Amino acid sequence: MENEQQYISDSSNTYNESVTYISSDLQADEDSLEFLDSLGTEINPLFFHKQELPIRSLASQSVAGHVSVELIEGSFRDTPCYFLSISSHFQPEPSVSYKQSVASYISPNMRTLMQSVYHVVEGPDGTTEKVQEMIFDDEDGQMIITESEGGVESQKFRIESNHARSLLTEGSVWVLTRILAHKPQPKPLPFFTLSQNTLEKTTYSIQSTHDAESIITVSPYIPPSISFDSLRSDTQSEEEAASTPKQNGDALACLFDPSCSKTIALTSTGACSCIRPHNSPYVIQVIEEARTSTQQKDDEPMQDPFATRDFGGNIELQSEYAERKRELKTFQEGYIAQQPDLGDIMADYLQLVLHRKPQDVYSFTIEYFSI
Repeated sequence: MENEQQYISDSSNTYNESVTYISSDLQADEDSLEFLDSLGTEINPLFFHKQELPIRSLASQSVAGHVSVELIEGSFRDTPCYFLSISSHFQPEPSVSYKQSVASYISPNMRTLMQSVYHVVEGPDGTTEKVQEMIFDDEDGQMIITESEGGVESQKFRIESNHARSLLTEGSVWVLTRILAHKPQPKPLPFFTLSQNTLEKTTYSIQSTHDAESIITVSPYIPPSISFDSLRSDTQSEEEAASTPKQNGDALACLFDPSCSKTIALTSTGACSCIRPHNSPYVIQVIEEARTSTQQKDDEPMQDPFATRDFGGNIELQSEYAERKRELKTFQEGYIAQQPDLGDIMADYLQLVLHRKPQDVYSFTIEYFSI
């Protein structure tokens, strides 16, 4: 695994506003940029999910907090995107608690359009509130980051376009893990991440094990329950971190990043089974997604959700299929535009279907709309 750090550059004063440009000599990787472009511009509902992550003490197994994650379809400035909501609460002792919420709008090709991170620490000495807001500037392709403490803006940063394009944030990392679980990549993919206002370059790689599973080296979201410095572990090897066994017939992938010092077991459906910060007495146990009869069998090859139907190579059928899809989409968009309430009803219905995964969709639909 490769993890490099670079520096924060000069500060400038524009319109009486102090802005620090975060710059780096590191160059964006062409393979990573090509991978991001290959994701296209359409939202993939296979990646939607909702999870509850209890945080337990390894010693007593008591629940010390939780992390809730929900990934759904959203829209930012009329642009279809993923909307990720993360909320967490952790209480290591009766007098101290940590709360954090993340709201992130992520484009289909992993560009963070806007993100807000709200962090609250409550202790004997009072309450500290910190807010970090990111927004993508359409005009120059830069990322603007504003940090506030106690309701007062403290710092403002800009990341230039050549680094902002392959920058992964708290939100886009969650979406990326879902994509890599469905769409493994043969080459290592270096991306930029931001840590303590410093650009880092972390390589995301996928390896095959003797069990034909995949080990995905990636940087997952760091819950506010554990401090960054206390998690750092430079001695543990990737082989040790990737020792999670196979469970419930799902092919597991272990996600590991020394800079975050944590291991995640990720199933082929994109569901986590365990997050354990190293050198920490706490573990986050994630509720796995249920397997249904519609999911693939273990001995079947993984189907690429981005693949198009080839109809046995019949060009005429491919063309007709694409035309019918366009006609259906045009009709659907026009009808929903005339019936604004229908859009919300159908969105709730599809969200429920994706969450419950009913085996008999027809009966489920009849029951849903008869209420």
